[in-house]
Amino acid sequence: MRFRTKLIGAAFAVTSTSMLFAGSASAATICFAFQDLETEFWVAGHQAITTTLTEAGHTVIERNANEDANRQLEQVRDCIAQGVDGIIIIPQDGDSATTIVGEAQDVEAGYAGVPAPPLAQGFRRAKAADPRLRVFVLGGLSQTRPADVMRGEETQIAGHLALGGTRDGVVVLPGTHTNWVEIKDGAVFHFASFMTGELFALLAERSVLRHAVSVNGTGPGGATTGTNPAAPIGPDPAAPPAGGEPRSLANADRGAQTRTDPVPPPSAEPMAPAAAGLAVRPSAGPNALSSVPEAPLSDAFRSGFEDAMARPERVAGQLFGLRAERLLDLAPPAALGERLSGLLLGLEFAAARPYWLGQDVALVAAGPLAQRYRAAMDLVGLSPAMADPVATVLAGLAAARRQILEERAR
Repeated sequence: MRFRTKLIGAAFAVTSTSMLFAGSASAATICFAFQDLETEFWVAGHQAITTTLTEAGHTVIERNANEDANRQLEQVRDCIAQGVDGIIIIPQDGDSATTIVGEAQDVEAGYAGVPAPPLAQGFRRAKAADPRLRVFVLGGLSQTRPADVMRGEETQIAGHLALGGTRDGVVVLPGTHTNWVEIKDGAVFHFASFMTGELFALLAERSVLRHAVSVNGTGPGGATTGTNPAAPIGPDPAAPPAGGEPRSLANADRGAQTRTDPVPPPSAEPMAPAAAGLAVRPSAGPNALSSVPEAPLSDAFRSGFEDAMARPERVAGQLFGLRAERLLDLAPPAALGERLSGLLLGLEFAAARPYWLGQDVALVAAGPLAQRYRAAMDLVGLSPAMADPVATVLAGLAAARRQILEERAR
């Protein structure tokens, strides 16, 4: 039988940890799994959580995933095997948060096959240590030809539709794994997922190319990818030099699917949820980012993008060419980082051609990631409607909460 452990908190919900063990008669062993401590915010949060627990007489087992979702899942599995009394997670992303909840409590919300409305799979109840909280895991969407799944993006799509977004067209959700989603009459009809952001991070930071490319001003061997560590945004001319300010926390990479709300009175109106780990105010509507400032498009990015679009079968060789160009001092690291970004994004757009050719496209993104995708779309003649990712996450979670309350009232 799988060990069933209590979920203490996720993301910003961990701030109430001290209440969860108030009056506890015996000491507990708590697994604290965090994705990294790259900002002062998380350093302070880490210190507050561990200090509160240890002063209360509890044992804390710390696990740092170093921004690796798979490693974080394995670390949590190890904690479960050790028989810990509870788990606090600062997840790498929304998908890993949901998976961890399922692993810890044997809760699996499953997937609804497309075509289907975004929230078709519904939800499953998960246990929480605080009896005042109701925690639900939302289900994802799946397809079999070709095989693909999404968990988290469907919540954002639901929010996009709730905010008046297109009910017939294509929604693009950039991130570590980017989704191109065809919407028909308000339902998800078909979708394709691309590992472009993760490939960029792996190549720029862990492959032989780490000695050739620089990203966001860090120089070869120290590549980072700005506000989203796995996003194909390439070097940012406005980024601080190496040793400058730490990476921004404002990189909530598409919403979480784990809902944590106070138990509402039966007649309460649904409240906008705050469990997505987003301490920001939503925008006024789906087109609030229509004036995203244009970023200068480098020749290196443009050439990489156009080369990959025209001859995608040559990209594997062109990637090694980046190393050769650096060894022969034919191009600076910053330009090679831009070309790497262009090559990978060109591969994605070439494969996603059926989704954007002749279609109305909405781009759910912000910041440098929005600028980079808008620039790529401009190169293929697209003028996407822009949507605020934070607003869509919050609206999607609010829609899920309404659905939960309606189903529980039946």
